[in-house]
Amino acid sequence: MRLRAPKKTLKIKRKVTIYLSPYMTTPFIYGIFKSKIVLPSLDFSDEELKHIFLHELTHYKRGDLWTKPFLSIIQSVHWFNPIVHLARREIDRFGEYACDESITKQMNRDERTRYCELLLNVLWNVVDQKHGHYAAMSQDRKSLERRMKTVLATRGKRQRTALISGSMFTLILAVAGTTVGLAAVAHTSDPHVVADDAQLVEDRMDGETQMSDDPLVESDLKDENFEND
Repeated sequence: MRLRAPKKTLKIKRKVTIYLSPYMTTPFIYGIFKSKIVLPSLDFSDEELKHIFLHELTHYKRGDLWTKPFLSIIQSVHWFNPIVHLARREIDRFGEYACDESITKQMNRDERTRYCELLLNVLWNVVDQKHGHYAAMSQDRKSLERRMKTVLATRGKRQRTALISGSMFTLILAVAGTTVGLAAVAHTSDPHVVADDAQLVEDRMDGETQMSDDPLVESDLKDENFEND
């Protein structure tokens, strides 16, 4: 019942299952085809649950469950490139900002303050514990402070988060594409590679010429044709 209203608000018709786990420290959503929201075993108020569900479902609505695995693949392929790691971190950070902004843009000051209190409550639950789940509502202290300042900021300042997030996503794709292109150019322009390929072609041509001029091969073919006749 509590999930129905947030789904209706975001116009989500697909089924989303809710799980409670004493082993999880922060709410998160996962699953591309069968999405699930996992909640820690904490006593959340109805208003807090509404905010949590809106936050996680906003990740679903934005397509983060698709883009994050895709970015993880790019990051794995380009593990040697620090720009990719930095861009990935910033994309995750501004993705959280974008979800916060989407939820709180219609809230008044008091409601945004209570939303920040929810972020703090989740942070207290993950103190001294590692976490890295998809769309987690808690991050490190400095990042959380920036999130709360963004939530409490004026609307004009908060609208820049989506633009920055999109710019960082474009940057990581550009860096990945450039790296692949440079690797391909370096491979094809390598004189050793070109020489090896040319030698391989020449050896094949010599082998074919030798086979056609070999009298034993011709004799064998004649004998075989004779026997077949």
